[in-house]
Amino acid sequence: MGEDGQEMVMNMEWLESAYMVRQKDGALKIKFLSSDDINN
Repeated sequence: MGEDGQEMVMNMEWLESAYMVRQKDGALKIKFLSSDDINN
């Protein structure tokens, strides 16, 4: 809610930097490096 009591809608876009790591059992795991806000 905004300060005036009205509902607010926020749209956010971001860019994720990640890589995949193969585990000893053969499964893949995602490792996240960083997140960057790309809203204008």
